[in-house]
Amino acid sequence: MRSLLLACLLLFSLPIYAQDNKDALSAAMDFYNAGNYADALPLFGQIIDKYEMDLEQSYSLNYYAGYCARNVGDQPAAYNYMHTALDNAIKLGEESQIPVLHMFVADAQRELGEYDDAADHYKLATELLPEKSIGLATAQYFLAETYRLNGDLEDSVKQCEQVVVTARELKLNNIEVSCLTSIGEAHNEAGKYQLAIKTFTEAMTIARNAQLPLEMANINMGLGLVYQALAKNDISRQHFEEALKFYVLCMNMTNVPMIVDRLTTLPPSTKTQAARMVEACKQYAETLSSARDEDSALYMQLLVGYYQGIAEDPEMANTYEQVLTLALAYSLPYQVCESAIALANLLAETEPTEAMATLEKARDFEDQQNQPQYLAKIYAEQGKLYAISKDLANATAAYQNAINSATTDEDKDRYRKELRAIR
Repeated sequence: MRSLLLACLLLFSLPIYAQDNKDALSAAMDFYNAGNYADALPLFGQIIDKYEMDLEQSYSLNYYAGYCARNVGDQPAAYNYMHTALDNAIKLGEESQIPVLHMFVADAQRELGEYDDAADHYKLATELLPEKSIGLATAQYFLAETYRLNGDLEDSVKQCEQVVVTARELKLNNIEVSCLTSIGEAHNEAGKYQLAIKTFTEAMTIARNAQLPLEMANINMGLGLVYQALAKNDISRQHFEEALKFYVLCMNMTNVPMIVDRLTTLPPSTKTQAARMVEACKQYAETLSSARDEDSALYMQLLVGYYQGIAEDPEMANTYEQVLTLALAYSLPYQVCESAIALANLLAETEPTEAMATLEKARDFEDQQNQPQYLAKIYAEQGKLYAISKDLANATAAYQNAINSATTDEDKDRYRKELRAIR
């Protein structure tokens, strides 16, 4: 759906810059046009201060900086830059650009969890955009998503149903599918599982016919969540695995951590199915590594290890050891934590000293990286190993450290329960 906002931006042009500061500006624009937003952002930030009193130039630079910030995930900066660009556009009377800037401001606020403020900006955009237009349908869709994220499920469904009608009239398959997917998610969150399945199935039919792989990934993920809630684990697993395939195909990895977590908490599949997924995940990891997305590649390697365990593949320990080594090298806290725990569990029975050393290495890393949620998990694993060896004093200390490091009440309660169980 973000591509729809980009399409909206093509409807207007931005002013041309002055020639002074042309070196920094030229470098910033080169980076921007190449899609290298991380390097463009600080350069635009430096130039903005020099044009603070030039309303037209300030407007343009704030837009570019805001667009870079949203693409590198810096939502606070995206909000600040886009809001300034919006204020300047209003002062300049740039009527064609104002609704799109409202949408960008709203998008940043939605990502920041400021749902009420985001909804206000989306509503302003819908009031300014032409009827039965791509821009209006896009703004209405994001308004519906904001309602859903804010827990206003009924308003979300009503809004999406209206957008579906417009999308069908304009033959906007991607918006129609996105709205149906959002309706399915709202039904799932409301516990209306059969309605969710029906809506997701309708969306999937359209997405397949229109060949929309990212939308197919989102729908499969939604169906996976529904069937998991219904305890239909085999069907749930199939949908999560399909979602994974399409996300890798689209190189869109935002939801991959959640899928990895869901797949590894479902009851095991058969050995044959697991062996098939070992090979698939290896290919995914190679694809992502070739694209220099080592973070996501190591998520795939964690899945390789998980499925190797189900398939009773003797290479499982080597896989987790490789993941741990690379995760430490790339400073990836989640992968360090999960690979260390998996490897320690494999070593616990035959090489308990090595198992504890593995956890200590990961513990020190998470402590240095200031990752208390992962640090707590590792302390708890140490507590389990100490308890197995009947070292209750160190087990108690480790669990107490887990409780102190945990970042949620749910985790604290779980570690307290485990501590009581060993006493």
